[in-house]
Amino acid sequence: MSENRYNIGLLVANITDEFSNSLAVGAMKAAKRLNADLIIFPGKYMGLQRLYEKLDTKYEYQYNVLFDYAARGRLDYIIAAVGTIAYAFDNERKKEFLNKFAGTPVLCVASEIEGYDFLQFDNESGIINAVDYLASHGRKHIGIMVGDLNSYECVQRFNAYKKGLEKNGLKYSKKYVMTCDISPECRDEAELLIDKNPDMDAVLCVNDKIASVIYEVLNDRNIKVGEDVAVVGFDDLPLCTKLNPPLASIRADAQQLGETAVEKAVNFLNGIKDERHFVGTQFISRQSCFSLSPVPNSNSNLFSGNIENIRKNIDSYINNISENTETSRKLENTLKKFVEQLYQSCIKNKTSAGDCEKTETCIAALSFVMEYSKLASLLDEAYVWLVRNCLEENIPYVKKLGKLFHTEKDSLMNERLIQEYSERTHYNNVFIRDSLMTDVSLTDSYAKILKRLCNVGAMTGFIYLLEKPVRHLFGDEFPETDWIFESYHYGAEAFIVSKENQRIPTPKVFKNDCLCVERQHIFIVADLYTADTQYGIALLEPASEAFFKDFELVTYQLSSVVRTLDILKKQDELLKELHTRNLALDKMSKIDSMTMVYNRRGFYLAAEELIGRPENQGKSFIICYADMDGLKKINDTYGHLEGDYSINLLADCLKFAFGSDAVIARMGGDEFAVICPLSENVSAEQVRKRKEEFVKNFNDSGKKPYFFDVSMGLIECPCSDTFDLSSLLSKTDETLYTEKSQKKAKASL
Repeated sequence: MSENRYNIGLLVANITDEFSNSLAVGAMKAAKRLNADLIIFPGKYMGLQRLYEKLDTKYEYQYNVLFDYAARGRLDYIIAAVGTIAYAFDNERKKEFLNKFAGTPVLCVASEIEGYDFLQFDNESGIINAVDYLASHGRKHIGIMVGDLNSYECVQRFNAYKKGLEKNGLKYSKKYVMTCDISPECRDEAELLIDKNPDMDAVLCVNDKIASVIYEVLNDRNIKVGEDVAVVGFDDLPLCTKLNPPLASIRADAQQLGETAVEKAVNFLNGIKDERHFVGTQFISRQSCFSLSPVPNSNSNLFSGNIENIRKNIDSYINNISENTETSRKLENTLKKFVEQLYQSCIKNKTSAGDCEKTETCIAALSFVMEYSKLASLLDEAYVWLVRNCLEENIPYVKKLGKLFHTEKDSLMNERLIQEYSERTHYNNVFIRDSLMTDVSLTDSYAKILKRLCNVGAMTGFIYLLEKPVRHLFGDEFPETDWIFESYHYGAEAFIVSKENQRIPTPKVFKNDCLCVERQHIFIVADLYTADTQYGIALLEPASEAFFKDFELVTYQLSSVVRTLDILKKQDELLKELHTRNLALDKMSKIDSMTMVYNRRGFYLAAEELIGRPENQGKSFIICYADMDGLKKINDTYGHLEGDYSINLLADCLKFAFGSDAVIARMGGDEFAVICPLSENVSAEQVRKRKEEFVKNFNDSGKKPYFFDVSMGLIECPCSDTFDLSSLLSKTDETLYTEKSQKKAKASL
């Protein structure tokens, strides 16, 4: 990464959770705008291992090792969403978690921890506004699903609830307060709160997921949400508008929180003081807290003001969402036709025959130039605008349009989902297929898989492996270690890192030498593990936030690939070791264990290979049969150890006499056979001279008390089709016998 571009780490909980997802999206937007590099570390939740042990999430603690890597990465700044990552911890344990980043400036998000700069939602104002709204509509017995009072956020919202009651003259009662898990695993507590308080007419929930559980419990008891009991959530997640009736909530914009966090980080690194600590929240009224509300609140300003204002709003809207001039014009014209059709047919004039068909045509045209999510929101806003401004006689038509809009939204959604599902399934299948194809070398396999990542939304990727997989149990300290930088890709082009450049320390993982420094990067870190074993990590650059949907699938698949390749690597190493051992065993089966020259079996195989070499065709060979003089006397006088020594000495003598091109074998006892190609330096006469030289030098050295000598039978013969090694050895044996007889006769004189 560029030396003058800041490298900021963002620590979040599960990236597929809506809060973490939105926080990351906001941080990405600000990082792009401020030209800062951003690395997202998606862990899970800390302090919940007991819960994990009971579920299919036993090994989710492995994700949190990513936070250790962030601590060792020498990043310029760390933004830690400790309020969600460690929501189960009290402030003291949260502080212990943050202390591991000592030496790096840290911004604590969604929680206020002593000694650290912080940024969080203004939990108080939104809750108090909600209590104000409920009290103003006659709700007097307001309960709260308060979550975990070890969580600073939950405590803040609880205190705001009590302030809201006091402000509106309502009595606080413990019986209306229920602590609970802040996930959908709170059904028992929700039932207990409702069943014990039949007079309760409203429930505040510290998040929308808890509120959805309250819906279920109320519906099971035939208690009408909004009429009998008002329900208010917190966060204003997309599920709010999908619940029936739509859920009122306190809007806490996690994207804005992420953007502000990155702004604070860059300001700090630039030496600019930034005292912002709170991001505002807003109460959003919907039918769940006041059933008589005739019109849902508007979520944007597109349809605010008169028709001239709306036309101007469209111009601003177009400028904000599109940079392409041709696309802008097309979208602008289509959107203005849609608005004009609604204005003429519902607000300015009495509805005429054919207006509904014209409106359908406009919607169809919009579906070609707008994303589904934007069009769905637009139809909602348009309906609110029509309800508030249409001619009284056009109300039945507007209601009909409402149903049409709803139908069109469902239809568009289904088509979009089918298309997205088909595309995603295809690319995921290709990715999985290539992940399992290992018809190339193991190093090439990593590069091949990385090339396919661009098809599933990761435009750049780097893969780092531990030198050896590490078994990492819950509670274990993860060891400091170097990394093996295997491969990387830019788009569909993948690269293999050379062996000499593969080993790198942790800081280099996040600032490697292969990164294109000319542009800004945003990475999300994938933790590669299976069960209790860590294999490595991958840095993946998402083409857009849509990649977050597939991130876990990609991570699991990459983990599976790395594990498979590790198994194949070990298998390859075992096969090589086995092959080496087999070669050694085969060699040992041909070698005399005492002298380390060939044995009888090895001699014939090696001699056949020597004779068959192309360079030896047509040559003549020396065949030799040799034994030692007086071995029995040495054994009888000095013992068998000296006898064995002298046999080894005989093998050394033959090596000296014949040279390295010879095949030498111990045929048994002190009998040896030799075959060697004739050459300028190897002839019968030269061999005998070198043998005599070796014998003389040894005997003159006085190393042993006995006299060492060798007898040899030698013949020279050409290599031909009638070459018979066994017959030739018999002839040399006869020559040897003749030489030994002559020696004995000479000795007796």
